[in-house]
Amino acid sequence: MPERSESGYVGEWGATVVSEGGGVRQYITSLRNGLAGFRATDGALLWKYNRIRSGGFLYSHTPIVSGDLVIATTGNSGGCAGVSLRSSGDGISAEEAYFIERETFLFTQDSTVLLDGKLYGFRTPGQVVCFDGRTGKQVWRQTLKNRANASFTCAGDRLLVHGSDGAVTLLAIAPEGVTEKGSFIVSGDAVEAGASMPVIAGGRLYLRRENELYVYELREGKSRPAATRIALDPPERPSGVPRAADPQAAFVPTPFSIGRRMLRLAKVTKEDVVCDLGSGDGRILLEAGEAGARGIGYEINPELVRLSRKMIEARGLKERVTIEERDMLTADLSSVSVVAVYLPELFLEKLKPRFATLPKGARIVSHQFKIPGWVPSRTVVAFSKETTKAHTIHLYEVPFTEGEK
Repeated sequence: MPERSESGYVGEWGATVVSEGGGVRQYITSLRNGLAGFRATDGALLWKYNRIRSGGFLYSHTPIVSGDLVIATTGNSGGCAGVSLRSSGDGISAEEAYFIERETFLFTQDSTVLLDGKLYGFRTPGQVVCFDGRTGKQVWRQTLKNRANASFTCAGDRLLVHGSDGAVTLLAIAPEGVTEKGSFIVSGDAVEAGASMPVIAGGRLYLRRENELYVYELREGKSRPAATRIALDPPERPSGVPRAADPQAAFVPTPFSIGRRMLRLAKVTKEDVVCDLGSGDGRILLEAGEAGARGIGYEINPELVRLSRKMIEARGLKERVTIEERDMLTADLSSVSVVAVYLPELFLEKLKPRFATLPKGARIVSHQFKIPGWVPSRTVVAFSKETTKAHTIHLYEVPFTEGEK
């Protein structure tokens, strides 16, 4: 979705679905600043609804279409809404059927299901919530034994949950909640930040875990051996396009409170130059700039660069904070005093030659992941209300201490 359509409606990245609401075929898109419907034949803006917001995150949850009703969920205190579409002259009117203030679902998992008029989703890791899809009234809320991030799909009148820890659970739906009917662990999996949505097709269950696809037989009368495990090769490159030198890290934002805690742990002052490697939407650098420090970000994704520069300008920090559209592995750290990272160990290992150029007394604060082979001078655990989870932060100081594998 472009930043601006011919209708002038502005937003960030979103998810788009097709609807015949109000008798008009249209594309409905969920963006940072609400919902919008565009006529399929010419792209003209038919309607917009701005009461829900994604709270500053780049991604939005996919709207759910049920006849003339559109259900919109968010993942960062932006609310949950039902919008009724009605024919109105030559266009469409969007009328609010209900709005649930601050009701949210997992911000890292775009996974909600509308089944027999009931909306199911994970409000927090391990907590399933059920709403009446037509009225928005909560039917029940239940906490499961497994508290991992999860995505899910429906299988008949049951929910099939795929957790970030590799657990797969079948839940039977009852009027008062859900009951676990069985579970298993996908073999060979480590805990990941999130979980891909399970897919059921042709009597088989398909689960993707990073670059591997697991296929399970579900049909009655079939033997059930261990899953077929398929290694997924990277897609073929078009002719003339060079191979990327390194894999790219996915953008998973550090919660705002954890970003602030990282800066406090590094004891950032107005004298510091803070560098964020893989700076995303620039949130950590904005905090550093508002504290009086200088900030520089390295981000390879042009959409994230554009967004972070926009936010820097809006906060009046252009003189203090800059974002470079460059590979973080080429970063010049020779004049940097604080480095902030939220990167898997694979990338941290590749960055060690760059870290070695930091001046004496410089600090590295790493969210969640340790730098292979180096011992942190301090490790703290901080709780985030945004994710309802504890987050680990590791502090490293120059000269670095070696010895940890």
